[in-house]
Amino acid sequence: MSSKNLELMTKELAAFINKIVNIPYLSEQEEQLLYELILLKALQLVLGELEA
Repeated sequence: MSSKNLELMTKELAAFINKIVNIPYLSEQEEQLLYELILLKALQLVLGELEA
């Protein structure tokens, strides 16, 4: 999977999760970035594209 597609999918999934889950003491933007980071690393791991 190309990195552009992976980034786009990550942003869309993070936005979906951000609408459902609220983490106290974090702004919506901080939550979005946190979800994007977690999802990107998880997807890279699952797809075998994780770089050291």
